[in-house]
Amino acid sequence: MSGKDAESRSYFICYGASLEQQKALLTIAERFGIFCLTVASMREIRGLNEKYDHVVGFVIIGNPRLAKSISTQKKKAKSAGPENKQIPVISVPKKATFSELCKKIDDFIMKMIPLQILELVQGVIQKIPDLVFGVDIGQFEKTVEFNHSYSHRASCNTMAEGFFMRVSVEIDIPRLKSTFPSLSSKEEWQLIDSAAETCNQILGVINSNLRNSGLQPKISLPNKVQFDSHFGTHQCECAPFLKFVDAKEIINIGILLEIDPNCSANWDQLAIEPMEADIQLL
Repeated sequence: MSGKDAESRSYFICYGASLEQQKALLTIAERFGIFCLTVASMREIRGLNEKYDHVVGFVIIGNPRLAKSISTQKKKAKSAGPENKQIPVISVPKKATFSELCKKIDDFIMKMIPLQILELVQGVIQKIPDLVFGVDIGQFEKTVEFNHSYSHRASCNTMAEGFFMRVSVEIDIPRLKSTFPSLSSKEEWQLIDSAAETCNQILGVINSNLRNSGLQPKISLPNKVQFDSHFGTHQCECAPFLKFVDAKEIINIGILLEIDPNCSANWDQLAIEPMEADIQLL
């Protein structure tokens, strides 16, 4: 792996996993856009922690005493060097199954996101796709299963002081047209534009609330991509943190969120429910 590749990834460092658990952790972590590195000794843990800037957690399997020891050492550390970064430790039972590992990682990821941001995101996702596409798509639920393939994707970013969010919307145009007769006469480009507008509107509501929290966010222009047999981007790498999908798996909304620990936002100023006035359809 090149230095550039290493810098662009986030990592879990795992200790004590069986071969089966290693494979499971690789699969689970990649669903959230995180790569899992397995080590055989504490020396390796320290070495990798110093090498990579984006270690988001230690996964310690079958050794709660070691997990507690690492947590205690980090809390007592006085130096601000990379070897003493405050990195969370996830303690996992020795015989943890795939589903148990999945729940541990999912719970950990969710705790990294301020509750107010999560509630706002979930609220706006339920409203905007229906308004933009003009049909009742139904409820969107958070998922860690990414088995369905989509024909097109649009994405858009917003950035502020210590805050970055990317929203992606993946759509299955053939299924969208066959499920909703009112969309059957729409041109492909019109539905792709609707996906891009959904990204734009979601971030528009988020940005309005970020301004209330004390940040000054800037939004990018949407990017649009058609998936085909020659396009090698894996789904979870398009928006590698949270995925929300409707019951029919026609539309998939991805949220990538990175918040610096020193971000000065006052999250209590965010609205739990998105305001209608924040949604301005073109």
